[in-house]
Amino acid sequence: MIRMTRFALGTLPALGLLIAATPALALPRYAARYEQNCALCHVNPAGGGLRTTYATQYLAPTELVLRPYSPEGLEKIDPQVSKSILIGADFRTMYHASDDHSEYPNFFNMQGDFYAQYQSDPRFMLYFDKGLSRSTEAWALGYVLPWTGYIKVGRFSPPFGWRFADHTAFVKDKLGLFPRR
Repeated sequence: MIRMTRFALGTLPALGLLIAATPALALPRYAARYEQNCALCHVNPAGGGLRTTYATQYLAPTELVLRPYSPEGLEKIDPQVSKSILIGADFRTMYHASDDHSEYPNFFNMQGDFYAQYQSDPRFMLYFDKGLSRSTEAWALGYVLPWTGYIKVGRFSPPFGWRFADHTAFVKDKLGLFPRR
C-alpha cells in the first residue's frame, strides 16, 4: 500500500506536466474555419506570434488581405532567411476619422511586432518577439515529451485559449485575466 501511494505521488505530478505541456487546441476563427490546430499556422504551438512558412506563403496572402495574391505573387513570398532562420512581422493600425480637424494624428497603432525563429533541428527551436509596446518574448522549445508534448522555457506570455483582435474583449476583463490599470 505504501509503495502504491509513493508511485501515485511520483506519477501524478509527471502526468500533470505532460498534460499541461501538450499543444493548445484553441480555435480562433481561421483554425475553426479549417478545423486545424493553431500550430498549423503559428510556430508557437499555443498559437499567436510568428506564422509558419505555410501560413506566410499561402494562408495570409489569400485570407488576411483585401485582395488575394495571384499565383505568381504567392511564389515570390519566402519568409526564410535560410533553412534554419525564419523572420516575420505584424503591424496593425486603425485610423479614426473625426470632424473636429484635430491637430493630433488619428492613427492608433494596435500592434507592431518583429519575430525571429532559429530551428536547426525539428525537435528544438529558439524564438524571439519584440513588440512596439515594449513587450518581449524569448524562449526555447523542445519537442522532447511523448505524444507531441513539449517543454518551453524562457520569457513568454501564457496562452489563455482565446485570441481576439478586440483588446477589450469580455474574457480579458470579466474573468480577471488582465486587471485594469
